[in-house]
Amino acid sequence: MIVSDATSLIYLAKINMLHILEKKFKTVLISHKVWEEVVERGKLEGYPDAYPVEEAINEGWIKVDEINEGEASKVAKAFKIHTGEAEAILLAKKKGTPILLDQTHAREAAKVLKLNPRGTIYVLRLAYRNQLISKEKYLKSIDELVENNFRISIEVYKEAMKIE
Repeated sequence: MIVSDATSLIYLAKINMLHILEKKFKTVLISHKVWEEVVERGKLEGYPDAYPVEEAINEGWIKVDEINEGEASKVAKAFKIHTGEAEAILLAKKKGTPILLDQTHAREAAKVLKLNPRGTIYVLRLAYRNQLISKEKYLKSIDELVENNFRISIEVYKEAMKIE
């Protein structure tokens, strides 16, 4: 089981790799705010990546869980992060599970709250190391993330491309 923020879900769906989450973690928990951002608003704004996430929710391996909005709002303000990120962090704390976060500020907030955040590239690397995808598919997936406007520094990109 793992908790995810919106970014990992969106980008894994964009590159047709959302299924990796189910294979590696069985269950993915998301907050209501993350669901709103990815599925509800995504569909309203015509983003095709909203549909595979909605399908995974309907299949039951992505589950929406509730978090106290007031508490999430306080965390969001304290760390200057989005409410969805704060909800994801609080959900991971509540459930005692790992968390997927890609934004730097949210990752820093998670670390302050004694979590060890991972991100989208971690999921792909894990899939490669566990032989769920080939080296070629891993490298292609990293490039597809970049082509889909995934924010990544040159240093992180270079590091991601270094695999055995």
